[in-house]
Amino acid sequence: MSIRLRLTLLYTVILALTLAVLGGILYGTQLQSIRREGEQMLASFAHRFVERLQAGGSEPAPPPPPPFPWREGMDERRFGDRLVYMQLLAPDGQVLARSEDLGEVILPLSTAGLRAVGRGESWLEIASVEEKRLLIYSAPIVVQDTITGAVQVARSIEEEDQYLGTLRRNLFVGSGLAVVIAFGAGWALSGMALRPIHRITQTA
Repeated sequence: MSIRLRLTLLYTVILALTLAVLGGILYGTQLQSIRREGEQMLASFAHRFVERLQAGGSEPAPPPPPPFPWREGMDERRFGDRLVYMQLLAPDGQVLARSEDLGEVILPLSTAGLRAVGRGESWLEIASVEEKRLLIYSAPIVVQDTITGAVQVARSIEEEDQYLGTLRRNLFVGSGLAVVIAFGAGWALSGMALRPIHRITQTA
């Protein structure tokens, strides 16, 4: 392998690694920002709802009739219309009530999530429901230090997935083009830098 090719490959590898690190940081930052924003929004809905149930008294709060309080006046829609979906669970995970736009769909709660809610902790997870990816936030309902159930709030993350997919493709394609251009530029520059040495060698 010639010195010129070695130098060119060295430049290219350094650039590729730099782009990979920067791309990973950018993608990871965007992913965390999107997930954090979605979690905060769902947590706000869930805690508002829990506060309304807890205000009902010491007895376990009955499931509210749909639509839920802050959805009054909204048109009825079906599952998949990118709304905020809600579901009320008993302490054992049995579904007590759910928002009308869910139809027959039941929001899942993993075994680990059910245990966390049983300990009085909130739980966040991503699940596929009816071929749609949902971000689901589950919050316990605590009345006089007793967990009387849980409320689940979910929203579709399809738009976020599409955005992140586009970002991945753009980073991959842009980095690939940059590496190809860098290889060509490195090949030309290394040739110019080594030209005097090549002349000296030929003269010697």
